[in-house]
Amino acid sequence: MKKWILIPVLALLASPLIGQQLSEKVDHADRSHAVNNTLPSLSELNEGWNTLRPGGKTICAEGSEYVFFTRVADPKRLVVYLHGGGGCWDAETCNTKRDSYIYTFKVEPRRHPRELNGIFELKHPDNPVADYSMVVLPVCTGDAFLGDRDMEYMLKTDSGEKRKFTIHHRGQTNTMAVFEWIYDNFQDPEEIFIAGSSAGAIGTPFYGSLLAQHYPEARVYGLGDDSGSYGTLVVQGTDAASWGIPEVLNRHRGWGNFKADHGIENLFINAAQSAPNLELYQVDHANDRAQRFYMGLANVKDQNVSAHLRTNRKAIQEQLPEFRSFTTGGYEHTVLTRGTFYYYQTKGQRLSDWVTAIVKGEPVSSVDCFDDCEQPGLIYTAEDLLIIDRAKEILSTPGAWNPDDGRGACDPAADSFSIRCAVVKATEEITGRTPRGRQDLPPGLLDLIFTITAQAEDKNGPVLIDYNNNPENSVEDMISILEVVKKRIQNNLDTKP
Repeated sequence: MKKWILIPVLALLASPLIGQQLSEKVDHADRSHAVNNTLPSLSELNEGWNTLRPGGKTICAEGSEYVFFTRVADPKRLVVYLHGGGGCWDAETCNTKRDSYIYTFKVEPRRHPRELNGIFELKHPDNPVADYSMVVLPVCTGDAFLGDRDMEYMLKTDSGEKRKFTIHHRGQTNTMAVFEWIYDNFQDPEEIFIAGSSAGAIGTPFYGSLLAQHYPEARVYGLGDDSGSYGTLVVQGTDAASWGIPEVLNRHRGWGNFKADHGIENLFINAAQSAPNLELYQVDHANDRAQRFYMGLANVKDQNVSAHLRTNRKAIQEQLPEFRSFTTGGYEHTVLTRGTFYYYQTKGQRLSDWVTAIVKGEPVSSVDCFDDCEQPGLIYTAEDLLIIDRAKEILSTPGAWNPDDGRGACDPAADSFSIRCAVVKATEEITGRTPRGRQDLPPGLLDLIFTITAQAEDKNGPVLIDYNNNPENSVEDMISILEVVKKRIQNNLDTKP
């Protein structure tokens, strides 16, 4: 069995949690709308988030129901967001009957916008799209929203047995059902911001072009989040024919010459050339471990994410001089739905300010970190310093360090703490809340994770736990690494909070 099958890839795509695991239960105070092919209009929706069920031919990879989410605010300004969720193209990558699968094959509760941070923190004072109407599309078909084909795969197991299974690569079927609802309900929007993360970032330029073509008088701008390295060289190691590519794309106006082996750079170039009112942007992590993982699946020998980003962006820039990008340091994957959206900075430029300028229609320059980019630049607050100091106090008490972090939720009644549980306890004491997960951590704790990740050989695992449980490390090492983070916070505390 191939080694990659055993890697916990969903931890890569969703990021492992530092404290309690995200609940699989979703607050469904929003009303689910059953359809029978008749979706409610904007005037019939409830206040807040609504779950819509398009029915018809929509379907997830293994036959479960497809749903999407929407909220009504300003009808003249619309956000369309395409979720991430991996991809597959053969029997091994599409096989979900194992512990570690590499793509999302059903609509997961954690995809509900209420579970997200970043641009979905509607009360955040720096959210540039808080007043926009929103349509959020999960992905559950393993095809980056682009497929329109059912595929039967044959898997040969280690015992020699063969198993047939069918995957519905119907991402475009699902998306177009949502778009038809958008077209019916948003008659003349003035602005459309289409954004996608990971797999959604691959679909963003194509669907941006469709929206721009349908609304030629609107300003349409698209932002791809962490898929910029998937150029032609990477795509050639996959099999897009499993999704029906290029035929699926060729049937759309302006996409007749798109080829099966075309990569992300061609998607961006073709999209912009097919719709003159479409603006396109990218944001990526310089050392994105998930992008590197998928390069491995595609048998790409050189998995240097930064190098691929530079190559692909140069190709885009040559054809689209107005194209702009933002690259932050670090090994993380995706940012638009995480708290880091408001904490990241590169070369003194805050990411959320850069996106805000785009939303406002202001000109932006590319801001890219390709060299010496082990960690992203972070914007700290005085609260971060208090948390780190309190964690140091906890671990400095004689006998308070627990060298065996057993994973799982931290016990609030414990009298000894791993470094992970010490920072969770410190965060609870200082802020009065328990972080819901890695996407919900304050920047000081993210710095701690990023600092340890940069030192770790296995950058994909639970780095805080591994660091704590390393028999070569002691409580002095725990306190020392906290001190490193404290000094960095102190040195940068004057940065805009």
